[in-house]
Amino acid sequence: MKQKLGIVIAILAMGAVLALSLIHDSKANAAHSPEQAIKKTILAYLNALNSGDIDSLVQYSDDLRFPDKSVQKDTYTQNKFQQSITDITIKTLEPQTATSYMVIFSAKIDGDPRDNLPIPVVYKYGKWLVVMGQQQQ
Repeated sequence: MKQKLGIVIAILAMGAVLALSLIHDSKANAAHSPEQAIKKTILAYLNALNSGDIDSLVQYSDDLRFPDKSVQKDTYTQNKFQQSITDITIKTLEPQTATSYMVIFSAKIDGDPRDNLPIPVVYKYGKWLVVMGQQQQ
């Protein structure tokens, strides 16, 4: 009888641990929603553009004009990609498909207030990337 009671207690304890684990995982997944990851990517990309951080620009973008990342980096370096971007406000994130969103934001670009600026993002290679060069395709 004591052995059966011990087994029941062990099973209940394992069930409680499993339930707590599932609750923790669901909270962690909610905290890492696509929307939050997309906002983080957009802000990182715009901050890289603001500071002229070419490595981060390449890291956070999928520039369709440059399938080769080394060519993308060389071109960005030669063109000295940098703009003054301040007062960034992400207004909406509109899902286009399960793996793409259109982000609408406002900011001051080189001191000029801009509103309703669209920037596409896509989930590729296990992360969200800003899509550049789309009009050339």
